[in-house]
Amino acid sequence: MSKESRSDMGKKKSSQNKNTSNSKELPTRTVGTPERSQMSKQGTRSAAASSKKNKTEDEVTKDEVHYNDDMLNKMSKALTHHNWYHGLMPRDEIEDLLKVDGDFLVRKTEVAKQPRYAISVIKGLRIRHILLNFKDEMWSLRDLKKPTLTELIEAHRNDKVPVMADGTILVNGVDRPPFYILHEHIELKKKLGGGNFGEVYSAQWKKSEGEVIDVAVKRLKGMMKKKQRADFVKEAKLMRRFDHPNIVKVYGVAPQEEPVMIVLEMASGGCLHTHLRSSVTLTNDQLLGYCIDACRGMCYLSGRNVIHRDIAARNCLMGAKGEVKISDFGLSVADRSEIKLDKLKSMPVKWLAPETLKNGVFSKKSDVWSFGVLVWEVFTRCEQDPYHGLSNHKAKEKILAGGDLKLPDTAPPLGSAVMNLCFTLKPDDRPEFDGLFRLLAPNEKPPNNTDAIYLNKGPKIAVIGSGPAGLYTCSALLKRIPECTLHVVDKSTVPYGLVLSGVAPDHADVKKCANHFEKMFDSHEGRLSLYCNVNVGQDVSYTDLVKNYDAVILAYGASRSRELGIENSKPENNVFSGFNFVSWYNGQRPDLKPQLNRKDAVIIGNGNVSIDCARILLSDVERFRHTDIAEYAFEMLENSRIRNVNIIGRRGPLDVSFTIKELRELLTLPNVSSRCELTLDMENEIKEKLSDPEISRRKRRLWELMLKYKDAGGVFEKTGKIVFYQKPSKILINAEGQIESLELENSLTKKKILVPCSLLIYAIGFESNHLEGVPVDENKALLLRDFCRVKDHRALVYATGWCAKAGGGVIADTQRNAVLVAEELSADLKTHKLKEDTELVDETLQKKNVRYISWKDWKIIDKAEREIGEKKGKARHKIHDVIGFLDQYKHV
Repeated sequence: MSKESRSDMGKKKSSQNKNTSNSKELPTRTVGTPERSQMSKQGTRSAAASSKKNKTEDEVTKDEVHYNDDMLNKMSKALTHHNWYHGLMPRDEIEDLLKVDGDFLVRKTEVAKQPRYAISVIKGLRIRHILLNFKDEMWSLRDLKKPTLTELIEAHRNDKVPVMADGTILVNGVDRPPFYILHEHIELKKKLGGGNFGEVYSAQWKKSEGEVIDVAVKRLKGMMKKKQRADFVKEAKLMRRFDHPNIVKVYGVAPQEEPVMIVLEMASGGCLHTHLRSSVTLTNDQLLGYCIDACRGMCYLSGRNVIHRDIAARNCLMGAKGEVKISDFGLSVADRSEIKLDKLKSMPVKWLAPETLKNGVFSKKSDVWSFGVLVWEVFTRCEQDPYHGLSNHKAKEKILAGGDLKLPDTAPPLGSAVMNLCFTLKPDDRPEFDGLFRLLAPNEKPPNNTDAIYLNKGPKIAVIGSGPAGLYTCSALLKRIPECTLHVVDKSTVPYGLVLSGVAPDHADVKKCANHFEKMFDSHEGRLSLYCNVNVGQDVSYTDLVKNYDAVILAYGASRSRELGIENSKPENNVFSGFNFVSWYNGQRPDLKPQLNRKDAVIIGNGNVSIDCARILLSDVERFRHTDIAEYAFEMLENSRIRNVNIIGRRGPLDVSFTIKELRELLTLPNVSSRCELTLDMENEIKEKLSDPEISRRKRRLWELMLKYKDAGGVFEKTGKIVFYQKPSKILINAEGQIESLELENSLTKKKILVPCSLLIYAIGFESNHLEGVPVDENKALLLRDFCRVKDHRALVYATGWCAKAGGGVIADTQRNAVLVAEELSADLKTHKLKEDTELVDETLQKKNVRYISWKDWKIIDKAEREIGEKKGKARHKIHDVIGFLDQYKHV
């Protein structure tokens, strides 16, 4: 029997319980999609099959399930024993936790303002949210009933009982993130103080079973909107990683319910403000020591781009050894150069900088001004507030004029010097915190950006490649190795690999995985760094990486198209690889000039790249007007005279590698006559395969679609045709050197035919162009020990994605493989001795004066591309000269 007793589940029947034993499915979400996605018709039919009474959240009426308060409290308390219980977890944050098929969690939710419990589980790229029902003292999910919720979950997991008709099962209960603390695990004790933004309590935190620690808890005032809550959690996650003796340790946050709480280290010495007022025997040396402590803490925060916004004695605490600790992170803002408030009504005016009072702008330099006020508080021992006796309005006038706070004559000259520097009227003329620290403590080195936990307490891992393979591996590693440092290096000037450069412009849904990557970089500043525009082999060598990092992950894809291998297959003959043609319309190759001024195009290859290229050429160009297609490509397609596209497969219809979604898109293009050209023998071959009951559903649906479209639907000006068992044998060119026709040879009969062709695209696969120094075999393939481990004794080296021939181009497969690689690496590191005092890639690039694109640089580019695109009515306007744009931006 589990820890949940049957009485925990509520002995009292409610006469209002009218729910059936069937589960209710909440709206689904596709991974990487920020907004709620609608189920497809197929998915709706599948859900309906699981239960005739499946309902969305909005359809569940308020009288279906009721928990009384006593039952709800007992239920929540019982569930907190299980790490797969996440409390009132916002649905937006679930997609960051569920990664692999069968990952699940249980959470509290509200339906029609009534508390309910739900399972969230992933299959493929779709996350399902399934309501759990309670009736007659039994919990039910589909046809399975159990007296406790734990028993119901464990029965589905252990016995692999599907929770949906499509076969979705529960495999791995995903743990609560370490920074999420349940309200049920916090017991508030004594109120210690309060202010404009919240109240502080002493409390006990049940960190784990049998482990309870004393903490301080800040309860924030007011209700948070969805975005505010998301921003707050993001900041708290960052601050949780701060580890410095002059910073109050942040253990985590409890954001699921109101009031939102921050759980902090308990500083036994109390508040600095109270300490200064109550202590009788403080010397100037002690007071100066407090200023140095506070400055040391602010150096640490400032070096991590944290703007505190409320530096004051009341927001500093005293540690057990008499050291000052910077606290009150409820106002801090991380990773911004400045922020702006619309109103200053609730702000502590007398501690604010002139630019804040005038324009509502906070920055690290406005923190320097406030630090000057703190110095004044320390040496006056907080006998009175700054500008005592003045109203906020009068004090504001004083501050805008430069302030006139003076230290008592008994204060040391150094205190006055520091304070006067802080009160410099122009923000740009004020010193940085490290400059103040050098003045206060000339014999001590100030904290810098690369000390503390970021680089010294965990494994250092280099990832070569910023596409889905590399970044999904990063995502999995960040979950499994919280203390690791990840440096992502890429030759391209922008991240995300084929997500931006390879995915067709009309496939915006596929590109939404970039939303996940963006959140990952934003929430792991300091642990996850990006170095684009870095050529491994030139700017930094593979040998350097394996020498200096504990592990290296090869995720650089297959960068070279397999060549056609016949004469005249060059761009100057209007012959292009599929990779280059895709790069052309996606804005990566503006130098290419495909000629679209004649009507016949031929595409060699039966994969998704071929299908994408054909769809681009045959579609009404208006399909792409509001996408992120390159403008030069749009203009050329707008004037294109291509009318016929033949897709040539060297093998038969049973051997195609394109997927049903892409094929259906092509065959159902409006105003295009499209078909799969099948002989009678080919039809019979397909039908024979379809008679096999062991054939997978995916292949069955694909082959049935091909049979359905063996005849053209309607007569239109444009035609698309998929042909099998033909291979190119000769390219014929005209007097201008342009391709005129293509000779094809039947793979079965060896009979040759000549077809008109004015544009030839070949997409017959990729070859990995491995980095110099990477171990390869006699066939130039990676030298692997198993599916991912590379044979290199100098470091732990792994390969994933195209360069390891894993993933096959489908993002879901790439993600699954990346997770497996991360699991293997995590296991290997447990017995691996970490390297010390090595030169990391950022130091190497600085020494060589290499201009790289950082994550912050990319954010500037991304924002500009979106803003320009919005003005033009497009999703994005791609900037081709990224370096030039950044130079101009920084100059301005």
